[in-house]
Amino acid sequence: QGRAYLQPVARVMKLYRHHVGSDAIAVKRTPDGLDVAASRSGDTVFLHVVNTRRTRSVKASFQIEGRSIQSGRAFEIADDPMIEVSYLNSAEVMRVVERPISNPAGWEFPAASVSAIELKLR
Repeated sequence: QGRAYLQPVARVMKLYRHHVGSDAIAVKRTPDGLDVAASRSGDTVFLHVVNTRRTRSVKASFQIEGRSIQSGRAFEIADDPMIEVSYLNSAEVMRVVERPISNPAGWEFPAASVSAIELKLR
């Protein structure tokens, strides 16, 4: 029997479902090209970020008003936006890659990427 694979929208929703807080919080400022939603649980802030620029990465910094960031992790889906639907049955397409955020003041979102960001606060 063949293995079932999720379609692109379902893969993004699964990513966001696993990285979300219990309370929504406001996003005050974002760089052009990024669509961002934020939530929080305790001392962890979660960001759902879409780089809407198909061919360019976007640089950003993370700042939480009145708090400092202790550590962070990014969970990204960053494939070629023109990938053929026929390749979606491959485990290598639209897979989530985890990266540590070592510099909250200088992060880069790949072109046409979808990211879930977890920021641990002090």
